[in-house]
Amino acid sequence: MDKYSRPGKIKIFNFLQDSLTALEKEKSFSQSMNRLALAHRLSFHLENLSNIRADLCPALYKSKKMVNPDIFLHDGENPLLSIVCRENYLTEKLQEKLIILREKMNCPLVLGISFLSYKPYILIYCFEEDEITYYHFSRMDNSITLLKTLEIDKHIENQDQPGLGIRKKYK
Repeated sequence: MDKYSRPGKIKIFNFLQDSLTALEKEKSFSQSMNRLALAHRLSFHLENLSNIRADLCPALYKSKKMVNPDIFLHDGENPLLSIVCRENYLTEKLQEKLIILREKMNCPLVLGISFLSYKPYILIYCFEEDEITYYHFSRMDNSITLLKTLEIDKHIENQDQPGLGIRKKYK
């Protein structure tokens, strides 16, 4: 199966859900672990479940304008999944950097994960070519639910206007 295809992305996303479920069963979220400790546990489960190599905190870029992923899955030649983990919500500036990361790496799946220890869910940001999709991973029943999809408007007319240029995508 081509890992760049939609079914390939869904399979990798399912590995993520299974890995988050394993973290929940370990009670990792109830402990006061920082994001890198959680990222380490998450990468361990992703690697074991998917049999795909997972690197933790690779230094891919040295520029402050870029963000390095906390978890990087690859098959030795091609990037498959990049994840940036945070304890709180991702800032708009970090979301902008993840959009750039996706474009530079040509990675089929770039995710941001907000662990949010004070909430009953984990927020997953999925950065696609022209949209950001937000999902909730419920800690109660280990399910993933679509929250919303926002379109990335790359052609902002007023360049003085701050922000991503993200607008709601109506279907």
